[in-house]
Amino acid sequence: MTYRICSFIIALILCSCTLSPKTAEVVEPTIFDNATLLDSASGNFRGENTSDTVEIFHIAERDSTMTIIDERYILIINRDKNTILESRNRLSHLTLEGDINNDGRDEVGIYTEKGSATWGEYSTMHFTDTWHNLTTTTLNLHLLTNMGTEFDFNEIINPDSLHQGHIIIKRPQIRNAEKIEIVTETITL
Repeated sequence: MTYRICSFIIALILCSCTLSPKTAEVVEPTIFDNATLLDSASGNFRGENTSDTVEIFHIAERDSTMTIIDERYILIINRDKNTILESRNRLSHLTLEGDINNDGRDEVGIYTEKGSATWGEYSTMHFTDTWHNLTTTTLNLHLLTNMGTEFDFNEIINPDSLHQGHIIIKRPQIRNAEKIEIVTETITL
């Protein structure tokens, strides 16, 4: 009788092992699953004398009915989640500015569109433990577009070669209601 009970228990254990459903491996979705790469720049952004890549991604978020209800823009170094800068405003025109504040890290310039207007902000940023804004200037993207090739984003913010710790900012402005001129401003870091 003991033999039958032991055989029955062993048979149950074997059946339960073979019939139990296998648990599927859960794969975490990443921020890149529905992301579109918009722009990238390479430089020494962490100050480790290595080439890093900063990328801007656009991510369309969806609700349960699968209609787009919101958008995000992400600035990230080497796709490392610890370096994410997230914005609900449109990010564009990513430029490598170089090490403009002499801290051993390259800075990037990025344009942030404010709503649907043609006005926005062009900021110079660098990464230490998080993203830090060095300078910001207001820009009219419509004026830049109208100027064509005379002016590009690489010319907006530059270090002042004559005065260490200063940055020269150039931006277009309309003078006398018709003429577009370049205005130059020096900012101390």
